[in-house]
Amino acid sequence: MNKRGGITISARFIIIIVTIAIVLIFALLFFQQAQRSTEVTVGVVEAQLIQQIEKELVETRSKVSLPIYEATLKRGDTFTFAMGIKNYLGLESDFSVEIDYDYSYKTEYEHMVQIDNPEDFFISNFGPYPLKDKERKIVRIPIRIPEGIERGTSHVFNVKATCDLTGTELCNPYGYSQSIRVHVE
Repeated sequence: MNKRGGITISARFIIIIVTIAIVLIFALLFFQQAQRSTEVTVGVVEAQLIQQIEKELVETRSKVSLPIYEATLKRGDTFTFAMGIKNYLGLESDFSVEIDYDYSYKTEYEHMVQIDNPEDFFISNFGPYPLKDKERKIVRIPIRIPEGIERGTSHVFNVKATCDLTGTELCNPYGYSQSIRVHVE
């Protein structure tokens, strides 16, 4: 091989390396942009959810609001439900949110399934949150799907707000009890 052929091969090699580097830089920039837009989308969705809860609590005089009550997740994933509480008692009170496991079933066949440790899904109680009259609070309720949970199952949890007034039926539950459903894919 002559000297000129060696230089041509070296120049082609350098051009290939530079081209690969440029493609990698553009791919990195593309993935960073995609990640930023995902973070913005999550923020927009959360802001819309908070706005929906606030609107329901103010406009409909609801005591509690849980607009999203169902989610489909993979094992190991966590989803945070949001529950709004508004104090309509006429005086300051401490409010809590209680969550209890209800039942599980096979999603496709709708027959009951036994779960060994339902407490692995959630933290059992949230609060107390002191709220003055007409004051609102949004409580985040994270539900985590344990790794050992069978795919194709659905799990139902009861969620209720309570307050600390004794001797009255207004506080247990405060408002109305609701259900959260989590489907495992």
